[in-house]
Parts: sequence; structure tokens; C-alpha cells
Amino acid sequence: MVLELLREQRVALTTVLKSVAGFGVHSLMHRDQLLRLTTELPQVIEVIDKEEMIQKIIPRFDELMQAG
Repeated sequence: MVLELLREQRVALTTVLKSVAGFGVHSLMHRDQLLRLTTELPQVIEVIDKEEMIQKIIPRFDELMQAG
């Protein structure tokens, strides 16, 4: 969903990296384990563009965020 939004807005560069471990706002540890299927793995999304573009899309991220 985030990646589609960034593409629609024609952001210059976006990279999504899947992590192997991390924790969020509730301090719950999320790990990439072979025997456990989960959709809550940590991710890093890098966005590169001019400051004006970044400022324009920040409110859209706030709408998409459910936690964190």
C-alpha cells in the first residue's frame, strides 16, 4: 500500500528492505523464523526526493499508519 502510494505520487526513488528482527511502539519483538509465518516482520522504507515532495506525502503516511 505504501509502495503503491509512493509510485502514484511519482517519488524519485523508493526502496523497501525486509528485516530479520525488530520491535515497534509496543516493544514486542518480531523475528523472521523459518517455522513461523507472520505478516508483522519489520520493514524499512527509504524514500528519496526533493524536500517539497517529501513534505507533500507525509500527511498521506499519517493516514496509512495504524501503529508505530
